[in-house]
Amino acid sequence: LYADAGYTVAPTELTWADSNSLDKAFTLTGPAVTPEYDPPRDMTVSLSAPAGGAVLGLAEQTVTVLDQLVSETFEEYTAGRPLYEHLAQEDDDGFWFFYNEDIDALRTEPLNGGAQAVLIWTAPAAGRLSFTWGHNSTTINTPYTNIPFTGTCLFEAGGQSLELTAAETNNTVGVNAGDVIRWTATGQVSNYVAHLKGLAWEGLTPPASAGVAPALESVIQIDHVRADTNLVNLAWPAGAGNPADITQRLYAGPAANALAEVAPAGGVASGLNAVGEGIVTLAAAQGWVYWRVDTEVSGDIGTGSVAGPVWRFAIVELPVFQPGAPASGQTWTAYLKAGSSLPLTAQSSTPVTYTAFGLPDGMAIDPQTGEISGTPKRGGTYSVTVRATNHAGSTDLNFTVEVQKLPDFASRVKIPGFLLERTTAPATGQIYEGVIAGTVNFQSRSSGKLSARLDTGGRRQSLTGTWVVEGLDASRLTATLANRKGDTMELELTADGILRGNYNGALLLGRAFDTGATSVYQGYYTAALPARVLSTASAAIDNRPEGYGYLALTVRTKGRVKYAGQLADGQRLNGSSELMVFTAAEMRAMGYDVAGNGSFALFPLYKALYGRRGHAAAMVWIEALNPAVVDDNLVWIENTQWSYPGKSARMMEDGFLAA
Repeated sequence: LYADAGYTVAPTELTWADSNSLDKAFTLTGPAVTPEYDPPRDMTVSLSAPAGGAVLGLAEQTVTVLDQLVSETFEEYTAGRPLYEHLAQEDDDGFWFFYNEDIDALRTEPLNGGAQAVLIWTAPAAGRLSFTWGHNSTTINTPYTNIPFTGTCLFEAGGQSLELTAAETNNTVGVNAGDVIRWTATGQVSNYVAHLKGLAWEGLTPPASAGVAPALESVIQIDHVRADTNLVNLAWPAGAGNPADITQRLYAGPAANALAEVAPAGGVASGLNAVGEGIVTLAAAQGWVYWRVDTEVSGDIGTGSVAGPVWRFAIVELPVFQPGAPASGQTWTAYLKAGSSLPLTAQSSTPVTYTAFGLPDGMAIDPQTGEISGTPKRGGTYSVTVRATNHAGSTDLNFTVEVQKLPDFASRVKIPGFLLERTTAPATGQIYEGVIAGTVNFQSRSSGKLSARLDTGGRRQSLTGTWVVEGLDASRLTATLANRKGDTMELELTADGILRGNYNGALLLGRAFDTGATSVYQGYYTAALPARVLSTASAAIDNRPEGYGYLALTVRTKGRVKYAGQLADGQRLNGSSELMVFTAAEMRAMGYDVAGNGSFALFPLYKALYGRRGHAAAMVWIEALNPAVVDDNLVWIENTQWSYPGKSARMMEDGFLAA
């Protein structure tokens, strides 16, 4: 057995016996692996028979040896590698491609006689793919001088293609999700080899909805647009992380599935005017206007595009329900034995009439204003439709009314409170800075009836009324109390038990007492009452009191307070009241400068004196410095007033007003 010069074979002698037809194996060795694009090498292996009777059927055979630098198989290299994992070989039986680390590329086996190797890449999203591709040419392997450039990059989805016209080049392709790129290498003569590397990706991001103008879901009256067309300037963000050379295209129409491109000759920029582009017309209101901005990026072939979200605004003449109405499908809570009031205003340039279907018994809608009011008679859940109609048509609003019993914070509760004169020039930020003008005791019964007993201005009187749910907030109840004399009191009770309101110009504050907070305040207290005269009835008679008065307090269980003492003129002062407890956060909300997270108890003192012609009034506070210890509780008295009217109704010259 013999080989060409430079190659050796082993063994050099092959032997076999008669009738032995088995294949004979031998090893051929030669020069080391050659450069990166190593062509096949041909050599001749010759056989010669020793002298004798043997006759050779084959004296020599040409053997082709191919050296390929396979660093990894195609599957090993692409597995788990971004972008490359979207590659596949079209001919699964060919195994044409492998990875060669010397050129850091996927390369083909040598292709001869029209053999093809095809790679396909499926786009995972919209964007632009960059890549480098090439083949063996006169600049790479000088022995191969007649190899034609036959590489082709075909973009399937767009029917476009690129020809490989150099030994190596960089190209880009714009793609959409699911598009296929096919690289085809065709060998014609003498061991054609192609390679692909450097895949890089630029994805597209649609514009975000934040910052879009007109504001999403906004409703704009056509008369306002006629007065100022800038109300329909279209603005949107560019989209974070997009390539610098993107193009944006605008689509608009009367429905989300009926959008047409605006200004198709080229891209658009944020800020264009919808009237100027013909999207909004001024002749008549067109209702909802839908629009979308798509983002594109182009490559050497192909264009990738991502659709933006569909936005809308309305140019109205049909009625449009305004904020304050329930959202479609929302639940509005009403209470048995309490009135309800829900205004449902619909915006329209022409008059609107309202009708309602499915309301609970006892409730009705005002056809002119759209306000639903009344007192429901039975509990349950009701599906309601309110229809607003103008000259152009009607708009329906569907929601649910749930009728429940009165909540615990408004049923069977007693609430102490007080009246406070309004301060025309407050010295602090406190809402309740004025002088105590009277005390109030409220009682809410399970029947829904509400009563108030007042002691103010030397008179005692009563007012009555019922609770009302105003608007969508069922944790807030209102009431208007009145009596036969024409006095009225406006109230608001919230779920935290705080009662606010006004009566004949005076502020009102009340608080349902939490019996669990009693222990920290129980005990006995004494406070001094130094007098400071503010004015006298007559300059000729100075009846200023001298010295101090005092007040002794007993706080009992359930927040009941007994007080007794006397003023500086010897007038005895005694009575009872109830504590109102506020958290530090609630105090700060009322404008008081307090720190920490403790609690503060208040009881109003208002006592008619001197035959009910005068009075003494104060806000008495108890601060629990340490909730675990009563001994260090601090008492202070503020918002005080002492009115002495004079010795009699005819002798008032010795009267004074003090604090």
